[in-house]
Formats: sequence, structure tokens, C-alpha cells
Amino acid sequence: MSTILPAIHRGGAPPSKGDKTQLHHNGDAERTLADEYFDRICALENENERFRGEMRHVRSLLSNNMHARENETTSTLASHKVQLALAAKVQSDVAFYDTEKQKAALLFGEVVRLGKQVESVELHMQQQHTALDQRLQQVAQAKLADQSVSQQQQHSHEVNVLGEY
Repeated sequence: MSTILPAIHRGGAPPSKGDKTQLHHNGDAERTLADEYFDRICALENENERFRGEMRHVRSLLSNNMHARENETTSTLASHKVQLALAAKVQSDVAFYDTEKQKAALLFGEVVRLGKQVESVELHMQQQHTALDQRLQQVAQAKLADQSVSQQQQHSHEVNVLGEY
């Protein structure tokens, strides 16, 4: 018994509904049911193999995509960690510079205070020096005046003593 199966699986047109006896007598064109099944099985196996290849390709793409996303996530996390570390470092540096700035301001204030004390001591010493100079001049003038008076007295005493002789 020989029948021709429709070629629906190949996307072809169904066989014509003409005279079946004519199809049976065409010789090489006539195919047995087993041949048709064999062709269909081969076509299905080829299609399955093509689908398997496509699945391998899709799985490969999926795997690559997953690895790329994992790498991207890892990179993003690493970048985020670096940003957090940098932010912490900046914050630490700002705090350090603020304390250093405060120390510098305190030192500057102390230098200014000491500078004013030095100026005050210097002014006081100048005043003491001036007063001492004035006192020394007064003593020197008094000594000169005493010497001059003493010389005048001695001179007048000598004149008196000489005048008596």
C-alpha cells in the first residue's frame, strides 16, 4: 500500500486530489509511506539539530551576558567602595585640616600675645633706661656741682689762708 503524505511539514502545498492511479504509475516519482516517514524524521532531526545549535548559541549569549552583568556589578561595587573610601578620606582630611587650622590660630594668637609682651617689656626697659640715664646725668651734674662748689670753697679757703699770711 503506497500513499503520499502531505508536505505540510515542509511548508509546501498539499498534493493535488487528482487521479491516484496516475500517481501510482509514475515510477520513480512514487514514494512509499516509509520513505515519507524517513524524510520527515530526517527533516525533524535536522530541525532539532538546528534548534540545538541555536540553543547552544543562545545559552552562550546568555552566559556571556550573565558574566558581563556580574563583571559590571563587581565593577560598580568596587567603584562604589572606592568612592566611599575617598569620601571617608576627604572627610578625615577635612577634620585633620580643621584641627591643624585651629592649632595654627592658637599658635598665632600666642605669638601675637608674646609679641605684645615683648613690646611692653621693651617699652618698659626703654623708659627705665631713659630714667636711669636722666638719674645718672643728674648725679653727674650734682657731683660736678659739688666738685665745683668744693673747689670754690677750697679756692676761697686758700685765698683766705693765703690772705692771712
